[in-house]
Amino acid sequence: MQIARDDASSIGINLYAGHLSESDDAVVFNTGWSGTLGFNLLGGEEPFESWRLLAEPARDGLEAASRPENQRLDSFDDFKNILFATAAYEAAWKASSFEAGAVAAYELARFIAFMQTRRLLPSNDAYLRSIAAQIEINLANDNWLGLVKDVAAFSPAISPAVNLMADVGPANFLDMMRSAYEGQALLWQTKHAQFQDAAYAFFSPMSAQQREGIGARMLPMEQEQLVRMARSDVDVRNALQALSALSVDTAAVGLDTSHLQIYDAQSGTGRLTERWLQDRAAFLIAQTQELQQGNGSVLRDPQRLRYYDMGSEQEVLQGFGSHRRQIVFGAAGGSDLQGQGFDDRLYGGDEADRLEGKGGSDYLDGGQGHDTYVLSSDDSGVDTIVDIDGDGHLEVDGSAISGVYKRHHSQSTSYYSADGRTRIDVLPNGVHTQSQGPEGQAGAAGRHTLGVYRLDGTQWRQLARVLDWKDQGLGLQLSDELGEPERHVVTQGGDLYYDTFEAADRPVQISTGDKRDYVNGSAFSDHISLGESHDIALAGLGNDFIDGGAGGDFILAGPDVREPGASANDHDVLVGGAGRDKLKGGAGDDVLYAMAMEDDIDSEGTATGDWLLGGSGDDTLHGSRAGDVLNGGAGNDRIRGGHGGDVILGDGGLESQNKYVTLDIGQPGYWDIDPITGQPIYVPPQTPGREYQWDAARAQYRARQVQSVVILNGPSLRWTMDTSSASNYTVSPLLGWHGGQEVRLEDGGGNDWIEAGAGDDWVAGQTGDDELHGGEGNDVLYGDDAVAMPEGSEGNDRLFAGAGR
Repeated sequence: MQIARDDASSIGINLYAGHLSESDDAVVFNTGWSGTLGFNLLGGEEPFESWRLLAEPARDGLEAASRPENQRLDSFDDFKNILFATAAYEAAWKASSFEAGAVAAYELARFIAFMQTRRLLPSNDAYLRSIAAQIEINLANDNWLGLVKDVAAFSPAISPAVNLMADVGPANFLDMMRSAYEGQALLWQTKHAQFQDAAYAFFSPMSAQQREGIGARMLPMEQEQLVRMARSDVDVRNALQALSALSVDTAAVGLDTSHLQIYDAQSGTGRLTERWLQDRAAFLIAQTQELQQGNGSVLRDPQRLRYYDMGSEQEVLQGFGSHRRQIVFGAAGGSDLQGQGFDDRLYGGDEADRLEGKGGSDYLDGGQGHDTYVLSSDDSGVDTIVDIDGDGHLEVDGSAISGVYKRHHSQSTSYYSADGRTRIDVLPNGVHTQSQGPEGQAGAAGRHTLGVYRLDGTQWRQLARVLDWKDQGLGLQLSDELGEPERHVVTQGGDLYYDTFEAADRPVQISTGDKRDYVNGSAFSDHISLGESHDIALAGLGNDFIDGGAGGDFILAGPDVREPGASANDHDVLVGGAGRDKLKGGAGDDVLYAMAMEDDIDSEGTATGDWLLGGSGDDTLHGSRAGDVLNGGAGNDRIRGGHGGDVILGDGGLESQNKYVTLDIGQPGYWDIDPITGQPIYVPPQTPGREYQWDAARAQYRARQVQSVVILNGPSLRWTMDTSSASNYTVSPLLGWHGGQEVRLEDGGGNDWIEAGAGDDWVAGQTGDDELHGGEGNDVLYGDDAVAMPEGSEGNDRLFAGAGR
């Protein structure tokens, strides 16, 4: 009370010169406070006795407390004192101005001008008049706190805090202090008229020593800096949780911070993801800007966003317009979080939440508890799901999906529901089955990134990707048990016959001999093993597994994407094996291996390797040890080149021409071209051919000798290539292009991941958002392509050169 009376007297004597009313309540309002800002500035020497607000003379001694180096705003008590001083200044100035009026404004302007120039300016000075005009504008707008910022500018230690208090108002700043102290967002709870009672109720239970023992600091209102601090400082994370521009020492307060630990994908521990830190920091900054601009105002910004905290009902609108991307944080007791059809970001709490993006590529972070992630086949975009404890489930088109998902064959990375309508893919992320945590963290062993797909007619549509999934998380169990049908088995050996197999009415398992064979698979899931010559295999429908074995082969996985009846529900595995092969994927998500699956493709091999074309769907292509031609085709593809100088096109459709030769029975020997060496070879007189036709009545193949057989001509497997030019690659098939047209870019290209491997590779990601890794060797990498692409097809690509130049 004595300090308050002294300060009130000082301002009355030095500034208002007798204009302060005897009945003024500034003294009462200032009761028990450590001094007010304006009063301190009127007396003393630099640093203008601001130490009275920041230090403890009774504890540290008067001389020590007055040193500039001890005048730090670093405790809860310091902020309390500054807050009280700012509020008292407002009350004192407002009360006295009723009598002082324009005289008071002019005298304050004279004081401010003196402090800035160290000269007493005459009344007609232009600079003095400009200051007085600004003060009068503040008064006309009833902005009493606007004046305190000019005064506080002379005390650098406290100026930033005073500026924020003046901008947001004492009541809101008190709520920020309460929020940080209690660890929850409490803004808007204290009204301006309630400030005095609310401040007394909050601070009075704490002694000055307790308040002084609680560290506190102002936080920077810059997102990158704020996130960087939050990564390593739990006090800052508490402030973000509380939406407070002030952080406090949570240990000194005794707050439980177990729910504020950073999520670590390696260990699977923690709660807060990097994306949460970024969005919460942006929310706090936007909220502070809104308070400074005026509560309820819409922030000007080209982005249209809505930040909303369901627990505290705090909301900030950014950008004008009714359609806004939603960034929503759930309440503590479980919430129903919904997007608005854009790329929304929804964050659950620690109980059972329901998260529904409603269109767009949404980010759904359920937090802890049994959360429900709602997906729909009608939505556009692919949602990203982060469920840190795995305790939840997915809901697609109104039905929960869970239970056991089985593979169709042992090499598949796709798993299917019992009804065949839902597919779960284990997606590679640089390392083939390693998980990817949020924001690209490498995941722990035993965790994976999943793709969730739904069958829409004949096409598979990706609905979501689940980051850092562990077995049985979200109620999903991926079983190694094969969901395969019983197959009719036919095994041929030796080299007596050219075999031709026609399609059966059931799944088949066929092993051919060593002559040049021609196999048509069934409309079901077949296993076909070819011999050691140059064979042809057309897989047909179904999820087929075809192993080319030794020799140069042409293998087609299911119907061509251009053919009627081609189905996206057709996932084949093609293995070229030894020799120069041509493998072509079909309409589904296929896996193509140029060599045997167990072979090391990264060791050095021959000059020219294999030709792989993924077709439509999200395909995975594995090259060979030699120089390959690898085309992803349409869809989001994964391509590994292996050793050798490869030509890799993320969305390419390069397909060379095939030539077929009909051999008559008893044909004499003839000369052919070896597909590997290019040298002439003698083909001895032909042995008989056999055609296997399916007998539905007996449920078996019936063989008959035929007068002629169709084989693949050697030149079909010959081409030359050059990857040395940065401006373009060269690929020249001996027989030219399929259909007479070189298709460099397929329609429907997607976001591809490409690892070129060792060798001098030529790589183009083409359309979509691609990720390219050059590896060893002198590589040429294009995120798009060296030639012009269709307008609007370019993406945001990431290129990693690796060793070499």
